[in-house]
Amino acid sequence: MGYALAKAFLRRGDQVLLISGPTSIDLPDHADFMPVESAEEMYRAVEQSIASCDIAIFCAAVADYTVADPQKQKIKKLADTLTLELTKTKDILGSARHTFGFSGTLVGFAAETENVEEYAKSKLHKKNCDMIVANDVSQSGIGFDSSENEIIIVNPFETIRLPRQSKDNLGHLLAEIFSDYHRARQDSPHEWPTSSMPYATDRMHGWCTLLNKPMKPLGFSLAPLSQVSKIHLLRISWNGHFRLPPFC
Repeated sequence: MGYALAKAFLRRGDQVLLISGPTSIDLPDHADFMPVESAEEMYRAVEQSIASCDIAIFCAAVADYTVADPQKQKIKKLADTLTLELTKTKDILGSARHTFGFSGTLVGFAAETENVEEYAKSKLHKKNCDMIVANDVSQSGIGFDSSENEIIIVNPFETIRLPRQSKDNLGHLLAEIFSDYHRARQDSPHEWPTSSMPYATDRMHGWCTLLNKPMKPLGFSLAPLSQVSKIHLLRISWNGHFRLPPFC
């Protein structure tokens, strides 16, 4: 999904920084690229790059835990049981606001197996996101290792449902939705809801001062990891134009 989003924003003429773990997917032409191989490397890459973003989209399923004491040599099969100690990895999306100080539009992804909308709404508030894109990974044929997906988009106003279709089509639709949302926040900053975003007051002032100035690079944050899922992406540059996807 991250690579499909990167391609969609590039087709719009935006600048995209793709932060990705190992994958067999071809790198999109003209995307800036930062390869990583672990959740820690992904965290550091996002930390170093997110300040230049306007929209940050986190769509990688980064591992929640990592091995506490990795072994340099093969572990021999000696005992009947083996216990591995795991430690929690750093929360990349959860660090965007208060640790990295990101004040742009923040989009997170959520892969769930039950109560998809409920958990997405909870994550929206907990991570201080503007939107959460969620899907039910318990369904066969969509999501991981598939060219198709079926998603819901939760924001402070509503829940949007997009039926099953190719990830390329969804990438185009999501690029339009994210861009329109970002534009709306800039055009009417004082009308934006603050109940789900305690940091909104400070952000509004920044948006107001940018209305008559050139936009900085858009923030597109996605991050995959080698230890866990597939991808994360990070920067997009705003071109100020809106176009319907070619398939509409």
